Amino acid sequence: TLNRRESLSQSKRILLTSKVLEAIKSLYLENKRVWNCRALKNFFILDQVGRVAGCHGVDYATSVFDLPTVWNSENFNRLRRIYNDCSQCAYLCYIFYSIHGSPFGNLLLAREQWKNAGLLLRNERTKDSESART
Repeated sequence: TLNRRESLSQSKRILLTSKVLEAIKSLYLENKRVWNCRALKNFFILDQVGRVAGCHGVDYATSVFDLPTVWNSENFNRLRRIYNDCSQCAYLCYIFYSIHGSPFGNLLLAREQWKNAGLLLRNERTKDSESART
């Protein structure tokens, strides 16, 4: 149920922000997307041989080696507009990166998830003390 999922966003062990949760609820309850895809703006896909695409569902746009020269090109800007209007996927990671993949989005994420910093630090201290014992 959604109440159970809402409790996930309050968990100290799950990184699910309220903005992402609202986007998912809107998508599945109202069939409405409240975010725009930010592929080739906030994220891209890179395969093992260096090919770059905006997402898994499209052809590769360039090579990682050519990325610096094509990043600000008209072709990439055209692809960004196409992705921005896309309403086909619901990959959670794409939703997350589209919402939180900017400096402002990172600030919102840090503000909402600051409580998890203690969990991460405890995990690191545990790993450090375990490696010191071996």
